[in-house]
Amino acid sequence: MESLTLLFLTLVLFGVIHSILARLVFKQWLKRYWGDYFFEGWYRLLYNLFAIVTFTPPALILLATESGDVWQTSPSLTLIFRILQGVGLLGLTVSLLQIDGGQFLGTKQARAWFNRAPLPLPTEPLQVRGVYRLTRHPLYFFSLLVLWFTPTLTLTGLVFNAGVTLYFLLGSQFEERTLLAIFGEDYRIYQKQVAWMIPFVKLPTSNPT
Repeated sequence: MESLTLLFLTLVLFGVIHSILARLVFKQWLKRYWGDYFFEGWYRLLYNLFAIVTFTPPALILLATESGDVWQTSPSLTLIFRILQGVGLLGLTVSLLQIDGGQFLGTKQARAWFNRAPLPLPTEPLQVRGVYRLTRHPLYFFSLLVLWFTPTLTLTGLVFNAGVTLYFLLGSQFEERTLLAIFGEDYRIYQKQVAWMIPFVKLPTSNPT
């Protein structure tokens, strides 16, 4: 039980830290401290590296903790679960291929900084095609397919999946605000046309004015 509590707390801490780091107010403070050019060149890459470091503790706890099964599927259901996980992996791959991977990771900005190229880089166009016509957050949705459709789910895995899911749900709300600030009315129209998280399931949107 102590391991489960520690796992949950480390996931909550991960979510809180990254929500703060992604906030516009924090970015503006960091810009003043680092300077605009250094910020534009290194923020995204350092953010992603920090994400890996801070996600390591809950991942290690998950791997090191043994617990009872919440479910274990039958052979026929296992096949269905594996197919859905395969759809999730395929969807993740397509989602990443549809965006600028270098900008997403931050390596493109860092390379521009080293080359003393102009920064910030041009804003990537709003993606509304391909898997982005199914859901506004395909990276999250397809990740959830991989997480939840595991044929054998332990109690530790359940806590881990619940924590990650909560992070995705809250994180998507912060992303929506950022995208609204960047793309304005184009993103409002996109919100009305495309489902938030689950394909074809449209929920009312409450946009800050």
